[in-house]
Amino acid sequence: SELSADVVGLRGLLFTNRSEAEVLDFFAGYAKTDYARSGATATATVTIPTGELEGMSHTMTPTLTKLGMPVKLVRGVVVNTSDYDICREGETLNPDQARLLKLFEKPL
Repeated sequence: SELSADVVGLRGLLFTNRSEAEVLDFFAGYAKTDYARSGATATATVTIPTGELEGMSHTMTPTLTKLGMPVKLVRGVVVNTSDYDICREGETLNPDQARLLKLFEKPL
């Protein structure tokens, strides 16, 4: 049909009972959250508190240590030994900070 010829590549159809203005407003305000990259400016201070790092595998200990975090293994559980600021608001992120933000699922 004529319609299928136009729906190729990165195109699709949207069916809704909303008005055109509502749909346009929604997409104008939509932004996908992404992790900050090296060289970006931190929009917030991100601190990892002292204690067990829930959901962090013991195999991540060397990586976290290499990235500058004060961590150790206690009975197979990764423990942050002191509060650690990954970044402070307004500072430029380095590659290690950007990696830590992604590992801890903290998009900025």
